[in-house]
Amino acid sequence: MKTTRDEVMKEGEEEKLRISFVKMHHLLAQHRGTFLSLMSLIEANIDSVLSDYFCSYDSEKMNEIKYILFATNKISLSSKRQILMSIIKKNYDEFQKKYSSLESELIALFKRRNIFAHERFVFSDDRIKGFDGENLYLKNYREKSGQLFTEEIHLNGDIIKSYGSKVDEIIGWLKELNQLVKT
Repeated sequence: MKTTRDEVMKEGEEEKLRISFVKMHHLLAQHRGTFLSLMSLIEANIDSVLSDYFCSYDSEKMNEIKYILFATNKISLSSKRQILMSIIKKNYDEFQKKYSSLESELIALFKRRNIFAHERFVFSDDRIKGFDGENLYLKNYREKSGQLFTEEIHLNGDIIKSYGSKVDEIIGWLKELNQLVKT
């Protein structure tokens, strides 16, 4: 049993921190899930462009390449992007000019996707104490060239919505490309 006011206050503070920590983890899971779902939409559209480009005339071949693209891990997301960009550069000059930022946009989103999918995040004690219920400040520890460094990533609903808007824009571009591929 707690006998002093300070002990009771300290226990109450620890419980508040624990609750904030749990809420932060739930919010992170929600944001991660939303972002990764958005990225799967981009990948599905890239898969569609690639399968239509290589096999639109042969339904059996199209099913085979869709299986390879969709159902196996034989072709990475990065490789799909590289194939897509190679096709665009070789065959669709006007599209490339119109959407000149497509490659850099995809690279940036795929880097962020890899961080969300594979990295472990840490909440600093100060960020847990100051949690406002909406803004997450995550520390991501990374190794590069033998050096350990940290990156602080800020996340909230508005940031995730901005990713959603960017993904919608890119999907529109990919759908336009898919129409060109089919003609």
